[in-house]
Amino acid sequence: EPVAWRAAIRMVQAQYAEARAECEKLTGIASASFAAGCTTYVQASTGQLEEAYAALQRASALGSPELALWQSTRLAEMAARLQRWDEAEQHYRAALAQGITDQFLLASYADFLLHRGRPAEVVKLLAGWERSDVLLLRLAIAGRSAGDGRAADWAQQLKARFQAAEQRGDRLHEQ
Repeated sequence: EPVAWRAAIRMVQAQYAEARAECEKLTGIASASFAAGCTTYVQASTGQLEEAYAALQRASALGSPELALWQSTRLAEMAARLQRWDEAEQHYRAALAQGITDQFLLASYADFLLHRGRPAEVVKLLAGWERSDVLLLRLAIAGRSAGDGRAADWAQQLKARFQAAEQRGDRLHEQ
């Protein structure tokens, strides 16, 4: 949906009123649950986290496994921000149960586990994901915290990638 993309772009640009307006356009052209997902994402970012979490929980399953994964991931992040750790964990597990490879989900869950002091679980979760810079960073952090012998190698791989990107003039990794 072009409307959904415009809403996402407005969110990244912190243009929340414009993002909300784009989400409202989804009513009537997308499923009610997809439109609700868009609206609650804006609400959660604009001081209405509790309301957004409750509304997204009430929204029916979003249909496709990809949208269900999105919904569960967003609910997990909202629950974590509300410090409802058990609920966040349940939502992350529901997202993982969709069986879809999603680097955003893996990074978000890894961050959650790191925040909760569970680095060994991050190492297990991200096994085999060294090719992704975003996930390799989390592996290096988790490996170091867990005392994993591979942590130094992961950190070196990341350093080499950053140096190669800098030589190419690519500054995307700085984000």
